[in-house]
Amino acid sequence: SSDLLNIGINSAHGELISFLDDDDEFHPDKLAKQVARLRATGASGVYCNYEQEVGGKPYYVSRHTTGCDEDNLMRDMLLCTKQIYAGSTLLLRRAALEDVGGFDERFKRHVDTSFLISFFRRHKLALCEETLVTIHIGDSLWGVDPRLLFEAKCLLFSVFEQDIERLGEDAMREIYLVHWSCLYLHCLQKGLFRLALQSLISSVKNGRLDIPKLLRATASAARHAFE
Repeated sequence: SSDLLNIGINSAHGELISFLDDDDEFHPDKLAKQVARLRATGASGVYCNYEQEVGGKPYYVSRHTTGCDEDNLMRDMLLCTKQIYAGSTLLLRRAALEDVGGFDERFKRHVDTSFLISFFRRHKLALCEETLVTIHIGDSLWGVDPRLLFEAKCLLFSVFEQDIERLGEDAMREIYLVHWSCLYLHCLQKGLFRLALQSLISSVKNGRLDIPKLLRATASAARHAFE
């Protein structure tokens, strides 16, 4: 959680800080390669590619590339087009962490996302292309309470409203659509129809909906809810 992350940051003494979630695994040369990349680029931090396993079986390997997936990735974070998995892939300079103010303890979900959006206001990330972290995914990941996600998204859009507006109207509409429409479908699957309606209203109000696509996804989610 964000408060424990901040305790760890404040307890550390080095000029570089990394994080390791309890269900993740560093590869042996992870830190050495990231330190070398940090020194070579002069960036405020560096992240790496990662592999995911579900039940001990390979599930996904990220394919971020240098150049395309470096520097200021705020737009990508808000559009959910890049997953950095900040909990375990990052190595950051302490000075940058202190400048950002650590992790925002108001967030119970979207902890990594909210931190990185704040980070990209003033700082840039470099990338190690090597796969240097294994992320072990448990079943609990798929069971997140939609009510907590709804609260987190309301907070996210409140805190970063101006950052989103600065990206332009097209990006702003797409950002709202991605977040609210995904939550709408998640609520339907969980049978939380009132919250699904609230999320759909937010999609219609703020996003630019693809109605046929939405109807197909709605039908699929509704079938899942009643199985």
